[in-house]
Order: sequence, then structure tokens, then C-alpha cells
Amino acid sequence: MGGKLTTCRSLAEESAEVILGALGRERTEDSRQRYLPGGVGYPETEEDLNARVRTMADRWNVDIRVVTYLWHILGTRSEEALEAIGVPKREMLAGTDIPRAFVRWIVDHEWVGRLEDLVERRLMLLFDRDLRPETLEDLAAILAEAGKLPVAQRSAEAKAYQRRLERYFGRRLAGGGLVSPPPAGR
Repeated sequence: MGGKLTTCRSLAEESAEVILGALGRERTEDSRQRYLPGGVGYPETEEDLNARVRTMADRWNVDIRVVTYLWHILGTRSEEALEAIGVPKREMLAGTDIPRAFVRWIVDHEWVGRLEDLVERRLMLLFDRDLRPETLEDLAAILAEAGKLPVAQRSAEAKAYQRRLERYFGRRLAGGGLVSPPPAGR
């Protein structure tokens, strides 16, 4: 992630310099001191982080695993997500401990266009050893509910993504045959 973000920031700064220079103006700021999304107010120590996660779990009356997962994905923005979805219903994404309401929030707020966006970039489920076909089906259903995927294409999209996982990443889903190989060194 850092490489892409650094390149994007650098390109923006260079572009601003050229454009502003052509207008006879100077660039007055750069992005070096800007926080990454989810980094503002990030706890200084692991102890502080654990306390914050526990406090959030208590406040929203959700399992600490849910808050830990959200924190892993969004950092300090996980509070924004929990605030927006309220107390997540106990309806979880099939085969996971992830609230469906959170997935829908991600779809609505993080420019998700396709199933691969959700799995590989937004929810970071790509290498989850427990990723299952029913999880992909449920994600496709959420995309359809959000108008990002025609309802009639839900199953086809989930199956096509399973083929992508096997073709590009060399893995099959749990409950769907061969499970992805163990990490090197085991």
C-alpha cells in the first residue's frame, strides 16, 4: 500500500507545482505531514490500542473480535463505521464474524465496484484461510442489494471470483476442495 500511496502523493505534489507555477503561484503545502486515513489519534502503545478496542466493544456491545477486525481494516475510522451502522445486528457475513452492516458500510463509503474490490482490498479476506464459497455468495448479495451488481449475476460473480482465486492466487476456498497451502516454514 505504501508504495502506491507514496507515488500518488508525489505525483499530486509535482502536478500542483507545475500547474501552480504556470499560474504564477507557489505550492504552500505538501502531504508529508498528513495522516493516512484511520491514523489520526492512533494509540501510541499496544496497551492503549487494546484498551481502546475493549472500550469500543463495550460501547457498541459487540464481540471484541468484531472491533479488532474493524480496527485492522479502518484504524481510528472504525469508530466512524460503528457510529454509522449503530449497534450491528447479529447478522454476520456468511462464514465470518464480520457484521453484514459493516460490509454494506464499506460498499457505500469505500468506492467498491466489484467483488474483488471487497475481498482483496477493502475487507482483506484474500488470504483468510476460512474464506468460503458461501462468503463470496453473501458478498455478491450485498453488492446486489447496493445496486453494484445485477441480482441475477450474484452466483455467477461468486463462481467467477472463485476461479480468479485459483487462477491468480493458486488457492481454493475452505469447504470447496483443497484449502490454500500453509505458510512457508511450517
